[in-house]
Amino acid sequence: MSGANEEFCRALDAGNIATAKAVLIGVVSAHESMQTDKDPNFVNAIKHLEDWLMQCGCIEHVTRSSGLLKSQPPQKLLILTAKAPGAGRIFHLKLRLGNHMEIEAFEG
Repeated sequence: MSGANEEFCRALDAGNIATAKAVLIGVVSAHESMQTDKDPNFVNAIKHLEDWLMQCGCIEHVTRSSGLLKSQPPQKLLILTAKAPGAGRIFHLKLRLGNHMEIEAFEG
């Protein structure tokens, strides 16, 4: 597991949502494959982010909402299910799909 994966999981396990969100922002901004996509719905970029999340030892499942949240720019919601010690804990990750994919909110 990479340093960012470990930092993300430590933050989630400690209940530090702000730090976990900051790690996600850093990961998305550091990986071009997670920022841009020729598809206007960012299907490939979101898939790369989902793959990264699933490589984290603390995430059991990632569910992508169907459709987009009708906002400007549009948003996509991912629902994350944590593994132990926070087993069953649910987090909501909102992605802003403007010129680049960005983290809008991370709550749990």
